Amino acid sequence: MPSQNEQLLVLAAEYQRLYEALQDGADTNEELNALFADFKAHERDINIAFEQFVQMDRLIEAKMAEANTLGQRIKDMHNRWGNRRKSLHRYLLLLLQRTELRNVKTVAGTLFRRTAARLVVDDLDAIPEEYTSYKITPKEKEIKEALDAGKEIAGVHLEDQESVGIR
Repeated sequence: MPSQNEQLLVLAAEYQRLYEALQDGADTNEELNALFADFKAHERDINIAFEQFVQMDRLIEAKMAEANTLGQRIKDMHNRWGNRRKSLHRYLLLLLQRTELRNVKTVAGTLFRRTAARLVVDDLDAIPEEYTSYKITPKEKEIKEALDAGKEIAGVHLEDQESVGIR
């Protein structure tokens, strides 16, 4: 038995032959009927293949939703543990500062205080332009609405994009 891909290719070829016969003005109804019968013979197999594709799509969609939920739970757990670690580090730093110790060696590891310069921006407008950057991003929703309303906007246009929808 041919694979689903082979069945799809056969159906596409049959459809193309039928379409070309219609375009060329087929000589007889018998010729068209024969082509249409070939097309119909494969159509049932192809419908079964498409049914399986739809079922596969639904399964993938469910797995994506499950992964998204699981991913969100893992992300939340990661954030909770990260926050606990930050709290522990703040507490340890406070202990080291109050005891005026720079480092403490233990069997499990060494605790130490470190000092690093951190940039603090006091006045954004006072920073020279050579030390700043600007990122320009289009407001896609507003641009699309304006284009749909008939307004012309330089530098952008709408293009039709096809996709497959499954209900």
